Amino acid sequence: MVATWALARTTIRLPKGQAAHSSRHTTASHFIQNGGNILTLQDILGDSSLVMPRRRSIWPRR
Repeated sequence: MVATWALARTTIRLPKGQAAHSSRHTTASHFIQNGGNILTLQDILGDSSLVMPRRRSIWPRR
C-alpha cells in the first residue's frame, strides 16, 4: 500500500491498523479542498449517505 510506504519514510507514527483510516481521511480532505464534489467523493468511497464523506473531508459546519 502506498500510504504505508509513504508513512514509513516520515516521522509520523500511527497506531497499528490506522494507516488506511488516516489515508482515507487525508485523501477525502484533499479531494474537497481541491474542488472535488462531495457527491463524487461519496460515490468513490462507497458511502450510503453524506454523513461519512462530510466527516472524512472535515467539511465546514455552519
